[in-house]
Amino acid sequence: MYLYTEEASAFNWSVDDESYDSEWDTDDSTAIILNHLPVPTISLICYSLTFVVGIVGNSLVIWIAGFKMKSISAVWFFNLAVTDLICNIALLLRITEGALYILEEWIFRHAICKISTPLMFFNMLSSVYFLTVISIDRCVSIMWPLWSKVHRSHRLAKIVSVVIWLLSLIITLPHVVFYNTVDDMSDCYPKYTGADKEIYRNSVSVILSTKLASMFVVPFLIFVVCYGLISVKMTIIKRSGRPQRTFKVIAAIVLCFFICWCPYNIWPLIILSDEYSDIDYLVSEICYCLAYANSCLNPIIYVLFCKEFKDSLRKAIVLTKSKKLEPLDLNEDGCMNELL
Repeated sequence: MYLYTEEASAFNWSVDDESYDSEWDTDDSTAIILNHLPVPTISLICYSLTFVVGIVGNSLVIWIAGFKMKSISAVWFFNLAVTDLICNIALLLRITEGALYILEEWIFRHAICKISTPLMFFNMLSSVYFLTVISIDRCVSIMWPLWSKVHRSHRLAKIVSVVIWLLSLIITLPHVVFYNTVDDMSDCYPKYTGADKEIYRNSVSVILSTKLASMFVVPFLIFVVCYGLISVKMTIIKRSGRPQRTFKVIAAIVLCFFICWCPYNIWPLIILSDEYSDIDYLVSEICYCLAYANSCLNPIIYVLFCKEFKDSLRKAIVLTKSKKLEPLDLNEDGCMNELL
């Protein structure tokens, strides 16, 4: 199908369209199992569920954080929800691709490849960076409250947000230039025409390693350090009811991040030097489903772990029904602000 073809799988085929080889290294038992497993259909269902849950959940977060909250942290939550919402909207292109693949139709394949793949990468990148900045912001606020009270401002939060958007856009531009489809095929992958095979292998290895470091390893280490410091500080000061809740929230955030992003970033490196097989295709689909699912998980975590968020949503709905649209003056130290 279309989603497994990232840098690693692209190398395992060819550098140029003319030398494309569609034969996979597949044993009979694996082929029999996968031939009876409707992987494209299952993937399409997963993407559709992610799309629906993400659109509804992130729209609610944008509504509350953007129009009902006045805190500085609301700026972060608003931008994070926007990245996830755009990711959900872009996922609609993936769903369209999946439907066309199942129907064995592939119209506008070049246009969809040029738009959907870079857009998904852009939103994944910006989402990771916003999560990282939110983690640092919460850590600084708790570890050095006096300094934070003086220097934290809405203006600074908005400037940092703009920088993240621009940085993500710049890093994404090469994907717009190099991503394309193989002629008469639905596969979308980075194409470096004319490159020597060994040079191409090295280039792909560098790209994948850089992506792994920038989109997973470094952010994950920052997550662990920030939330570790927060946990220690909250335990020491023994604020009533907060340590236990904070540990639960930390565990949920770190676990979701790790589960969703670890396979997506590591799997392409694993298959880089191997012949691409049917089982690799199945694992790749699972990795992509997990990565895309991350865009709809944050609102679910807010509802499960944050009483203030549920109360804010309930109040916002009541105020909207009564046509009173005044912003909600939520506590800056509430669960919404501790969550990340």
